[in-house]
Formats: sequence, C-alpha cells, structure tokens
Amino acid sequence: MSKRASASESPKGDGQNSTTTLPSYTLEQLNLFTENFDDSKRKGSGSSAIVYQGIDDGKPIALKRYRAGAEHLPAQYSVEKAFYSSYQHPNIIKAFGVCEENDKEPCFILEYAPKVLDNEHKSNLLTNLFLFK
Repeated sequence: MSKRASASESPKGDGQNSTTTLPSYTLEQLNLFTENFDDSKRKGSGSSAIVYQGIDDGKPIALKRYRAGAEHLPAQYSVEKAFYSSYQHPNIIKAFGVCEENDKEPCFILEYAPKVLDNEHKSNLLTNLFLFK
C-alpha cells in the first residue's frame, strides 16, 4: 500500500483479536485512488455510505465513504472503526486505514473483494457495518 499519513502495525489476518490503530490516509490520497471519486468507480451505495473501487500502488482497494448527514453516522462509524481496529480474520475484509479529514464524510480504505462487490445484493451488503468475504 502507498505511504500513509501515519504508520501503524499491520493487521495479521490470522484470526487474532488485538487492538491496532488504523493508519490515516489523506483526502488527497483518496482522490488519487478513485480519480476524485468518479462515478465510474462507484460500486454500490446505501442509505449511509457509498463504496468506490480504487487503485493504490497498482492494487485494487475499496473505499467506503459515509454520506454527509447520514442518520446515526457518528455511532455507526465509531462501532465499525472499533471493529476493524480489533479483529483480524481471513473471512473478514481487512481495513487498511481511515480518512477523517472531513468528519462529515469519513472513509474506510478496505481490501477489495470482488465477489462481495459484484454480488447481486451489493446495495445491502456494501453498507452493512462489516463486510465478510
């Protein structure tokens, strides 16, 4: 993954529960990954978030961008951030980091999982609290 605004230990992905600090990305980096959140990069949306596909260092990633004014945004985002900071498992999509520059539209930078993103029920899956492979 590209150089982040701050470093952190990498999730192990071995099923261990350990608290890690998710690295921070800048909004500038996210704009580069998604070509300024171009509609062609949009993979799905729901009532609280939009998911985009992006490229970071030549590798596909997913960006979950919360909608400004989404109901329950602070609570939902906090729970999801705590989850991604605490759990690593091969069947749970990995979070590579967060972008909190715009606190009204925070973003998660996630592992790209094409089987999840291309699912016929993607609108429901993409905006659930946690994505499973």
